Amino acid sequence: MVEVWLPYGDTEIMARIPAELFLGSIDPPQLPASANPEADIQNAIEKPLDATRLQDMVSEDSKIALIVEDGIPPSLLRLSLKHVLEALMEGGAKKQNVTLIFATGFEGMRDAESLAAILEKDAVASYKIIIHNPWDQENLLPVGETKRGTKVLLNRAFLEADIKICLGVLELHEFAGYTGVRTSILPGISGLSTIKASLGFLTDENARPGILEDNPVYSEILEANSMAEPDFALTLILNRHGNPVKAFGGEAKRVFEEGVRILDSMRKVPIKDTADIVLVAADGAPKDHSLSRAIGCLQNALEALRLGGFLILAAECGGGYGSKTFYDWMKGFKDIESLKRNIRRNYEFGCEKAYILARAIEKARVILVSSLPHFYTQEVFRVQRASTVSEALEISYHRIPKRPKVLVIPYGMTTLPLRIKVQREEGSQP
Repeated sequence: MVEVWLPYGDTEIMARIPAELFLGSIDPPQLPASANPEADIQNAIEKPLDATRLQDMVSEDSKIALIVEDGIPPSLLRLSLKHVLEALMEGGAKKQNVTLIFATGFEGMRDAESLAAILEKDAVASYKIIIHNPWDQENLLPVGETKRGTKVLLNRAFLEADIKICLGVLELHEFAGYTGVRTSILPGISGLSTIKASLGFLTDENARPGILEDNPVYSEILEANSMAEPDFALTLILNRHGNPVKAFGGEAKRVFEEGVRILDSMRKVPIKDTADIVLVAADGAPKDHSLSRAIGCLQNALEALRLGGFLILAAECGGGYGSKTFYDWMKGFKDIESLKRNIRRNYEFGCEKAYILARAIEKARVILVSSLPHFYTQEVFRVQRASTVSEALEISYHRIPKRPKVLVIPYGMTTLPLRIKVQREEGSQP
């Protein structure tokens, strides 16, 4: 027997797999955490890629807008803001001319109180702070139309600034290829109609994690960025434990390219064969706190599974099913084609989670190992539930006539298997 440990909530669970059935465990190498994150951030600002230093961009009359994307750990957010703002002040900028815009992101509106709690008191008192509201038409301006016909509306304060800066974390995204740098603009500071139209393309087969070429969601994001024309980007690369390994600053395109190069080395794993059974965990807490959050890893895991195989998801889901929109869309789910049409016509924050699960159900037989009650898993979310990994594996073994091959992905949220043929044909160079 081969024993493999999987993260599950705040603890771990063990899977025991017969050696003759075990295809392997995918666990990409992780770069060590930086010994001095503050020095890395400073260096990224002081030695930018293909861009002028922030100090040299500004004057005392400059109106400056700084977008802060979601997903930055509070300690790193404070460090990054500290050094960006210090660089601006060194160049002569006035605090009253600096606006911090907190981006909406892929999940919708932020909570103002929790946001204020993670900022330094000086930042709250000294700078204008905007929580971007995609519903607020008065504070949106039209900047153009994409080749697919999407009318791009962006935050007025950002567009009216003389110096435009983006701050975020680069990571894989289920549909946009990657989140970070360019997603500061779309969906980060876009109007609701722009977001709905652009993210409505998420049902395209090329709208996948780590894929940029022919990805319509990424194409929409890229076009919106060309209209917004940010002057400087600062992005952080984190390992799977949320620790910073690298920081890049400078011109947005170069920052994105360099960030993707480092991130791919810690996320993408080439594989030669697909498996009959893929056992995947959603990285444990907090990423498996709810079902709507945990199922993001199914997009990655499907790349390693043969059509019609068994996909076993181990996710504690102590917080329940999560998104109400996810619940409602799954309750109304009839078939994958009607779901695609509904998303294209009326995208809502959270409906993409329903699409991820529906796509998995279409391509695989899904079993959930979770604390979520049977009623929700089977009646609403249409997946089989097992109490343990051993039970889920036994169910799978008995329904596959030949000796099934089992592949394990312990960190499914931060591991992207790529079949070698797919990788060669659909290379994702930024």
